[in-house]
Amino acid sequence: MCEGWSVKDVAGHILGIDLGNLSRRRDGYKGEVPLPGEDIVTHVNRINDDWMLAARRLSPRLIRDLLETVGPPLFAYFASLDLNTLGGPVT
Repeated sequence: MCEGWSVKDVAGHILGIDLGNLSRRRDGYKGEVPLPGEDIVTHVNRINDDWMLAARRLSPRLIRDLLETVGPPLFAYFASLDLNTLGGPVT
């Protein structure tokens, strides 16, 4: 699926997902929106590509440190959710 990715690349990708989850879900931040005429698959691939280009500039140690830092608030957010409440629509 991600041919040519290293373990560091996968860790960087997970970091981006974790940061995005906190920003969007916990904080309600809507920073990235599709470009005019951009379908959802193209949009997701574009923002993933942008993040991976930036994450490759980070050292493995820093990625690990950031994952350790972002984990507790992300897990606390997930733990705060009511498992009996319906989420929003999926497009």
